[in-house]
Formats: sequence, structure tokens, C-alpha cells
Amino acid sequence: MEGLIGDLRSIRASRVIFDLSKVARVDSVGLGMLHLAKDEILGNGSTRLTLRGASGNVRRLFELTDGDSSFDFE
Repeated sequence: MEGLIGDLRSIRASRVIFDLSKVARVDSVGLGMLHLAKDEILGNGSTRLTLRGASGNVRRLFELTDGDSSFDFE
């Protein structure tokens, strides 16, 4: 994930989408990394980070941690 976050520094886009449809579980470290990625993306001038396909336990984690108000979901 650190490599991915480093790569995000070069992205210049109005919207970045992370597809989580095949992710069955996210722990607190993963959630923290998604927040770091969001901060990096927004810091580069991108206007939106969208999480696509988050369902089940993954979506529930965002709801429990108030992450559903920090991210856009599809």
C-alpha cells in the first residue's frame, strides 16, 4: 500500500476510483491506509475519491467508523 500511496502523488484527475468489490475484509490498518490515500489524492488537486463496490463487512466498517461520510461510494 505504501507503494500505491507513493504512486498517487503523480495522479492528476478530477476523480479517482478504488474498486473494493472483491475485498472481503478491511481492518483498522487498511482503513487508515485508505484515509492516507484519500488525503494524498485530495492534496494533489483531485476533487473526489470514490470507493466502488464496498459491501458487507467492508461497508459496515465504514458505517461504524463514520467513514461513510468521509468517502464517496458507488
